[in-house]
Formats: sequence, C-alpha cells, structure tokens
Amino acid sequence: MKSFKMNKTVKVVLMLNICAVVMVLFSIFNIYASYRHISNLVLQGFDPSKQIVEVINFYLTSITPYAFYGISLFTLGYIIKNFSYLFESNGIRKVDNKYLETEVLLENKYKQDEMDDEIDELLREIDI
Repeated sequence: MKSFKMNKTVKVVLMLNICAVVMVLFSIFNIYASYRHISNLVLQGFDPSKQIVEVINFYLTSITPYAFYGISLFTLGYIIKNFSYLFESNGIRKVDNKYLETEVLLENKYKQDEMDDEIDELLREIDI
C-alpha cells in the first residue's frame, strides 16, 4: 500500500510539472505572437513610443496568466512532493496510536506533578 501511495504522489507531481511546462510554453508562444502583432502594427504606422502603456498592457494581458499558472502548478507540485513525507509520518503515528496515548498520559501526569510541586513550594513560601 505504501508504494502505491508513493507512486500515486509521484504521478500527481509529474502531471503538475507537465502542465506547468505546457503553460510556460504557451507563455513563450504568446510572447512571440505579441511581438509579431506589435511589429505588424508598427509597419502599418503605429508608434509604440507614444502609446507605450497600451503596448505594455497588451504584453501583460497575453502573457501573465500563462506564466502565473505555470509557476503556480510547479509550486503546487513541489509542495505536494515535499509534504507527502509528512502525511506518511502521520500514517505511522496512527499505527502507534496506543503508544502515543500512553506517552501523552505520562506527559500530562509529569506536567501535573510539576505543577503540584510548584504549588507546594509557593504555599511553603507563603507560610514562611
């Protein structure tokens, strides 16, 4: 079961990375397509220096979504890959649940004993 779960995680991360690469490729293609479009407009008499805001806006609106989604998908794959080990360790804790319950009870008893000792010491100081 463990290898199946690990294999499943690897497949998910691989699919996310492939989607991220595709998005980055779309972004690169849109950079080229935007460059060609602006070049054709310049040949028709468009002056980009007078309307630089529109040129920048055109580039950003055509490129930014694909770049953002590519970066987001890659980051999500990275997070899933790194935190899958955390989920596995939680599975191990479920197996040793009885041991953990015993440990928590002993820990609570130790804390209670410490608190009792502190209270006793404070009461002794008050009496003195």
